[in-house]
Amino acid sequence: MFDQLMKALTHPHKLKIIMALYEKEYLTAQDIKSIAPDIPHASLYRHLNSLEDEGLIKVVKKERVRSMVEKTYSLSLPLDDGLQHQLSNRDGEGLFQLFYGFMLPLLSRFFRYSRMGSIDLMHDPMSFKSFKIKGSPSELRKLTKQIQDLIEPFAVEDPEAQTMAVVLTPPVE
Repeated sequence: MFDQLMKALTHPHKLKIIMALYEKEYLTAQDIKSIAPDIPHASLYRHLNSLEDEGLIKVVKKERVRSMVEKTYSLSLPLDDGLQHQLSNRDGEGLFQLFYGFMLPLLSRFFRYSRMGSIDLMHDPMSFKSFKIKGSPSELRKLTKQIQDLIEPFAVEDPEAQTMAVVLTPPVE
């Protein structure tokens, strides 16, 4: 499933479908079409079938509407189970599920922001930056803790508040 998810996240239409299902939880093809009208009708159904075949989304309800069957879709990935799975099995797929669950809300916010009628990058307080850093595991843990301590006083439980995320990528050989 990992490879299929990576491919889907890099495909603009499949990413829009996944993000729409993340935000609304349950959607029909018509619902998705209204959220992402730039996806051609035939492509939408092809992508839905592909995502379903790959196990990334599932049909949770079928309802006869006139002479057709309307399907309601949801995400298949058990995002809430990722931590337990990763801790018990120490596998990469569980870790990726965790990271996917962490990143999807961030992608969703940027997606919604990019679709606003008028965006003002000079005025709106938003940014993203990537640095290559090097240090021992204890130095990197200390750095991460210091960054978290700087951010903590600004943390609120307000769904309308902006989100700041800190990610330290794992070492890769």
